[in-house]
Amino acid sequence: MNLAIYLEARKKTRNDIVQAFWEIYAQRDITSITVKDIARRAGVHRSTFYVYFDCIFDVLAAVKQEQLEKLKTVCATFISSERGYAEFLAAMKKLYDENENFLAVLLRQDSDFSSEYRQVMIDKLRGDIGWHTYPAGSKSETIVNSVLDGMIRFFITCLQTRVCTLESAYQFASHSVDKGIAPALEQEFGIKVRDVL
Repeated sequence: MNLAIYLEARKKTRNDIVQAFWEIYAQRDITSITVKDIARRAGVHRSTFYVYFDCIFDVLAAVKQEQLEKLKTVCATFISSERGYAEFLAAMKKLYDENENFLAVLLRQDSDFSSEYRQVMIDKLRGDIGWHTYPAGSKSETIVNSVLDGMIRFFITCLQTRVCTLESAYQFASHSVDKGIAPALEQEFGIKVRDVL
């Protein structure tokens, strides 16, 4: 058998297992899902599940890790120039659209995944707008992260609901940062978020 064909078949089987798990997970609590349920829906033998995963929780962990890696790749690929941001926004929309079946559920839950997903975006936003990084656990870090988290939640809401375009969300955030949030943080809390305002 050709190695490429073999590897492609393994990838397809793994994807079938993940998809079967996800279809069930979208309807039921993970504690009520069995390997037998997943195998039946995926069209594989129960023992095949264990070739790819040790337990049901490993499937969920794999889905979360894959989604985080995809986000990190998009965030690392695009620079903060105006053209780069147009490309970044298009890539974020494409990423969400292609993975909506996973992200709609994972981001809706107030979970560790949702927090970690937003933190990746916060770090990207902080770097792109040129805001300083503060010591972990400091008052400044807590306040700045809360402000940026609000922006990221708005951005994610726009992805999920299409209430406005990502371009509009970006322009709103950009104007808010430049004309309101940065000066307000410095005036109210003495937090200088960047060197030039």
